[in-house]
Amino acid sequence: MMPLVLLVLAGGSGPVSAALDWLDGDLLTLTLRAFIILANLAGGLVIGVALVRALATYLFDLISRQGDVPKESIRLTLGRSLALALEFQLAADILGTALNPTLRDIGLLAAIVILRTLLNYFLGKEIDAADQRAGRVGGAT
Repeated sequence: MMPLVLLVLAGGSGPVSAALDWLDGDLLTLTLRAFIILANLAGGLVIGVALVRALATYLFDLISRQGDVPKESIRLTLGRSLALALEFQLAADILGTALNPTLRDIGLLAAIVILRTLLNYFLGKEIDAADQRAGRVGGAT
């Protein structure tokens, strides 16, 4: 074991160095893929929890208020969660592009960034408008 460590520390070449270079590249690829999976799972989890929460709130309000449901607040809360989930999905796409960049992937990433920016902009305007209608100043984005 000690000669192997000395060979690596000395910057030796050969099969050991090549194996370590492969391991570094493969380890980076595996790490990026794990982060991509984690970001996609986080985005899916946020969407799933938001969907269940919005549906539960809607049904509870429908039953308890006998038809007078504040749909706008449910929709805005769901919209905020979808914007967060979109951020996680964007992170996964950025990592995927860093892993194996092609011109097609870069174009797709640019389109996703533009779409996310537009969605967040219009969602922010809608939240501000809802806050002003409710008599509050400013809004949360």
